[in-house]
Amino acid sequence: MAALVWNHGTTRDAAKRAIAGEVERLGYADKVKWNGDRASATVGFGAILNASGEVKDDAVIVERCNGAAAGLVLERCKDMLAKLFPKGGLSPAE
Repeated sequence: MAALVWNHGTTRDAAKRAIAGEVERLGYADKVKWNGDRASATVGFGAILNASGEVKDDAVIVERCNGAAAGLVLERCKDMLAKLFPKGGLSPAE
């Protein structure tokens, strides 16, 4: 089961550009690795953070978020997604 599913309400490309731009603005671009529409971040060999996700046609999915900072990272992801996609929202399954 996914750690977070946020309906973005836009196109996949627009959502990815918005997320990548915000990650850059926040200063974390060097921590996030993109492979197409998939992103991952590992800090402290995964002990601090081991996260991955994907931008889909209708939603941003954080598939995995583990490590000591996982709770904080998930809260900040929710805040960022709410800012970027205010007409979207958490998937009903969340």
